[in-house]
Amino acid sequence: MNNADVSKVDFQSKRMVNPLSPISDIRDEDGKLIKYGVVEKSCPKVIAEHKKGPLSYTLKTDDINGAHAGTKGLGAFAERARIHQRELVKCDDIEGA
Repeated sequence: MNNADVSKVDFQSKRMVNPLSPISDIRDEDGKLIKYGVVEKSCPKVIAEHKKGPLSYTLKTDDINGAHAGTKGLGAFAERARIHQRELVKCDDIEGA
């Protein structure tokens, strides 16, 4: 199987430029080498470092009733006792049951 059309490298550029922020070295009128292509405020801001020290407790909800796992309960029926109960299978007339 001949795969030279895919694996063969005909041309490889020696240019090393970031495509998101292309910067080139060119010469100005005086012959000095300057960087061309720098666009002010075109890069995202650097992420701020996290503060060293104790963790933030702003999202803690332990002091709020019902705001943590396992507190869903029975909803509207939590404080109400069941009044009507009936036997679904009556077996008092069966010996040994």
